Amino acid sequence: MKSDDRSGGGTTPTRPDCSITSPRGFLAGTARCGLKKTGDDLAIVFSEVPAVAAAVFTKNLVQAAPVVLSREHLRARRHRIFVVNAGCANACTGEPGLEDARQTARIVAEYFDCDESEVLVASTGVIGVRLDMNKLVTGLRTATAARSRENGWGAAEAIMTTDTRPKRALRTIQRQGPPARRAHQGLDARDANHA
Repeated sequence: MKSDDRSGGGTTPTRPDCSITSPRGFLAGTARCGLKKTGDDLAIVFSEVPAVAAAVFTKNLVQAAPVVLSREHLRARRHRIFVVNAGCANACTGEPGLEDARQTARIVAEYFDCDESEVLVASTGVIGVRLDMNKLVTGLRTATAARSRENGWGAAEAIMTTDTRPKRALRTIQRQGPPARRAHQGLDARDANHA
C-alpha cells in the first residue's frame, strides 16, 4: 500500500500528524468504558487490509492474559485489529482473565467479520483485577462505531494510565518508489506500518 503524506494541500494542521493512523489504511476508535477514573480508556486500531504485526513482549515469568493471547495470535501471519484497554491490566487473573482476553478478541472479530487470530489484545492498569466485561463490551461497540483516521490522535491518550503524556512517533522512510510511513504509539511501542 502506498503511503499517504496527509498534507492535503490547503489547510495546515494545528498539530503534527504523528498518530497511529498516519500511515494510510489505519483507522482508530476510542471510548470511555469506566475502567479508569477519567477520560477514554479503550482504543481500537483497525487495518483496512490484512497486515503483518510485530510485538516485543515481557520476558517476565508472570505474563498477563493479553500477552499470552496476543503472543498466540501473532503466530497467524495476518492481523487486522489491535485493542487496548487502560485501567485494568488483566494480569494475575488466571484462567478467567485469559477467557476475558479471548472473549474480547471474539467480540471484536465478530464486529469486523474476521478471524479471532487477527485480533491482538493489550491491557494496562491495575494488576490482579479482572476486566469488567460488561463495561468493556459497551466500549467496544462505541469505539468500533467511532473509528476514523481522525481518532488516531486520541488513541494514544485513551491508553494512558500513569503516563505523563501520550507516546506517539512517526517516521517517513525514503525508499525506491513512494516513501513509507511508520507510526508508533504506545504503552511501550505499538507499531502500525504500511508501505
